[in-house]
Amino acid sequence: MNVRRYRRRQIVAEAIQYNGANFAEISAWCSYVQDLGGGQIKLNLPQGASATLNKDDWIIKTGKDAFGPGRMQDYGYVPFGDVWESL
Repeated sequence: MNVRRYRRRQIVAEAIQYNGANFAEISAWCSYVQDLGGGQIKLNLPQGASATLNKDDWIIKTGKDAFGPGRMQDYGYVPFGDVWESL
């Protein structure tokens, strides 16, 4: 059996956490957000999908116009500078 192993290339992502009061900062960084009021924002993804974010949720940017909701640690990301230089 000829099994090969692969690893993903290193991807540097940007992320911002919605704290309930920083909608202006987020909308300047990501034009796909809409303030729903009541501490919620909506992320309208370019692919046509959408996600509702609450206070303490994160928006992740992994490339040009590649945004999505989630928590960095759920995707295996660590703060920049902690691991990348040691790989």
